[in-house]
Amino acid sequence: MSGARNVADKLLKLARDEKDPIKEKIYRIMAQVTNTPHVKDHALWASDYAIKLVNKMYPNNSGEVKKEREIQIELMKSV
Repeated sequence: MSGARNVADKLLKLARDEKDPIKEKIYRIMAQVTNTPHVKDHALWASDYAIKLVNKMYPNNSGEVKKEREIQIELMKSV
């Protein structure tokens, strides 16, 4: 687990330093997914960051947000 946590810490540092909001969200998603084996709740947090990413990519498009959330719900059912 310590290897995964070290990778997640590096990804979070990249996120903090990133100026592009879309890339920042991608780093945060990757960090949460990396930590999922450690604590399953990280899958929920990764899902929330994915929704934030979709909001940045498709501003004011609730259809895209809904589609992504439904995908995330199905993925979490399999965890």
